Amino acid sequence: MRMENQVDGAVVDAGSNLLVRRVLDDQWGRPLDTAIHVDDEMLLHGYELYGGSRDQALTRYFLSGLNVISALNQVASWRWGSLADAGRILDFASGFGRVTRFLVELTGRERVTVSDLYPKAMEFQRDRFGVEAIASTTRPEALPINGPFDLINVTSLFTHLPGPRFEAWLRRLLDLLSTGGVLCFTVHDVALLEGRVNVPSEGILFSRDSESRSLDPDEYGSTWVTEKYVRSVLQRVAPQVSLTRLPRAIGDYQDLYVAVNEPDVSFERFDFDAGCTGFLHTFEVQDDGRCHTFGWVASRTGTHPPARVEISINGTLAAAVDQFYPRDDVAALLSIPSTRNSGWGCTIDRPAPRSNSFDICTIKVISDSGVETMLNVDTIAGLALSNANSELGVLRSQEQQPAAEGGSLVSRLRRRLARLLAQ
Repeated sequence: MRMENQVDGAVVDAGSNLLVRRVLDDQWGRPLDTAIHVDDEMLLHGYELYGGSRDQALTRYFLSGLNVISALNQVASWRWGSLADAGRILDFASGFGRVTRFLVELTGRERVTVSDLYPKAMEFQRDRFGVEAIASTTRPEALPINGPFDLINVTSLFTHLPGPRFEAWLRRLLDLLSTGGVLCFTVHDVALLEGRVNVPSEGILFSRDSESRSLDPDEYGSTWVTEKYVRSVLQRVAPQVSLTRLPRAIGDYQDLYVAVNEPDVSFERFDFDAGCTGFLHTFEVQDDGRCHTFGWVASRTGTHPPARVEISINGTLAAAVDQFYPRDDVAALLSIPSTRNSGWGCTIDRPAPRSNSFDICTIKVISDSGVETMLNVDTIAGLALSNANSELGVLRSQEQQPAAEGGSLVSRLRRRLARLLAQ
């Protein structure tokens, strides 16, 4: 079975990819324009991140967009009841529409405005999604957009800005908010640096490195900030705004800040669920065709623990786990004591006698509030080969391992690969 994506001119037809279709059937369940522009830097970055795998770059592209939509849905539900009731929306620094494609389906394209520096991205979104698309500028004061907007979403912009631009863009975007409107923006917290780099006393560290292939690195690099810094900037530019921080809400590594253009807003009833994170340690196809798997899953913030892990093959539930065992190493890794009961494992029966290694397996975790996080999406062969490669990597790193032990492991991995190729 071949898994490939057709390219029509400057557009990748991601909807023809079987893994993408499985993700969208499971996590979206309604029509969606799946065209991606070939110059979309979020997709190109995915190729680099996943070793050139088109399948994984495409699936993670859509999963990341769904992650942002889940967060915006929760914000809108708290503030207005739903995204459909949010009013006028601006998706700023929207790129080629990784998030916009979902927004227009939930709210209606007539209520969505997008803006980005790339003219090609604006043309693409205008043509594909039917939204108002306005070219952005490098100078906030020159931005040709008229407010007010009730909801402004800014994903992965403030994660790249030097201090002066960080403050200037925050000021400009808050000026576009309606009274009572909400600005959602993401940042990298300094905690991601794990103390490896000294952060300046003002609480912002800027580096000239980023995934962008065309933007000025002095204006668009990589940025890490403290919560104190974000709050101090906000106090300078818009002291009337109420603010809350949602750690690790986007993609496991970006904090989401929710700024409401209204003083003294209470966030006590805003029970945000950032979803879960996890790691698959083992996915091994046994001689009888069953799959043995184990790993760990945990709440990203410790507030909404996992209630259930579901493993499906070709869209059919094959196994479910709702009992978890202690993993002190996970609690230490996440620095969250409440994530200790995070270990899980099971053996999966294959769904049909003639099913093969190209069956698509999805592994997702559902939190106690019902938020779903897709952890793994791949073929049976892909998951097993990834597991084998991981074990080989461990073997190579164990320089002092006795030769006999190493040999037995290599032999076991070779037998496993032979079984996969024979199916």
